[in-house]
Amino acid sequence: MLHRTLSRVGGLMVFLTSSVSALVVVCLIALAWGADAQTAADRSAAQVLSSVRQLADMSAAASSSTELTIRWSAGDAAAGPVPKPQEGSAASNVFTVVTRRQVAGVAPHERNPQLSPDQIVVVAVGASGEELGWQLVKDPRIVRAESPGPDGVLTGQTLYQPLTEFTVIVPNDVAASMLSIYKPRWNGTAFLLAPIGSVGVAP
Repeated sequence: MLHRTLSRVGGLMVFLTSSVSALVVVCLIALAWGADAQTAADRSAAQVLSSVRQLADMSAAASSSTELTIRWSAGDAAAGPVPKPQEGSAASNVFTVVTRRQVAGVAPHERNPQLSPDQIVVVAVGASGEELGWQLVKDPRIVRAESPGPDGVLTGQTLYQPLTEFTVIVPNDVAASMLSIYKPRWNGTAFLLAPIGSVGVAP
């Protein structure tokens, strides 16, 4: 009787161990699939920036350009600056053109473009989806603050504003219908561009 009971207990333990192992495998597969889903839309920064020209180069050849002021809502404006940005999907960012004006100047030219997490990349896109040109913009959400610690020593801190604005200069002879906006992300070996939103530029 005791031997039969121990056999049943042993069988139950083997069953439970196998079930737990299977559950762990399923969870790991689900986590891996989720990670792929989150980064599936990321693009190679080197490929994007080398495939089209800077908008600054195109502005220099244009007779006039349009300066767009774009409002970026990335969270609760009433909450004020936060120490860590809410880097979500494009659905969590709202971009709106608030003003536009004609300018004779050119966009800032990047002689040796160096990507960093403190920037955003704006890509002008045509009506058929073709990419026309790009511009690097400092992430307008970032503010540097200093405050005294318990010992009275000033300590620097980076904060992110949830509601900001930035400008982009688009040459008038570039038939852009939309601006796609990306956030550079370092993956350990190279920069990737994570899409964070878009905005139409037609008047």
